[in-house]
Amino acid sequence: MALDKIDELNKDVIVIHPQRVIKDYAVGVYARVSTNRKEQLDSLAVQVSGLTRLAAAHMTWFVADVFLDVASAKVGSSRNEFNWMIDECEKGNLDIILTKSVSRFGRDTKEGLEVIRKIKACGTRIIFEADKIDTETVDDELLISVVQACSQAESDWRSENIVWGLRRRA
Repeated sequence: MALDKIDELNKDVIVIHPQRVIKDYAVGVYARVSTNRKEQLDSLAVQVSGLTRLAAAHMTWFVADVFLDVASAKVGSSRNEFNWMIDECEKGNLDIILTKSVSRFGRDTKEGLEVIRKIKACGTRIIFEADKIDTETVDDELLISVVQACSQAESDWRSENIVWGLRRRA
């Protein structure tokens, strides 16, 4: 008889399972070109469009800000938006940075690695889309260094060829 009463009580019990807390991730999109020529500005638009589409493909990501620089990545150049993005990471306002490639962070390998370390120390994940590098899954500074060094060498080679071509014209 007592078991019948317990079964009767259990029929009225509604089990409420705890809900899974889903965190929304604040994404910063960073795009840079070195000049304000039309082709470069078109490239800037393509970078932003592609990266914002990538963010939109993830249900828990939202684009918190877009940082755009039209400036060289050479050491000492003024990249105000880049510096503002780093400040936002330090304030804890960005969880993820999406950018085209490691070369967006600087042509100089040492400077690029220092910035990556600084951002990662803030707890911010960086995804270099074209290089297929995600600092959440790739913690190999050697790989990042090699990609950065290749970008630096390519930039130096391109600059030398431009200077050579200009000398030939003169």
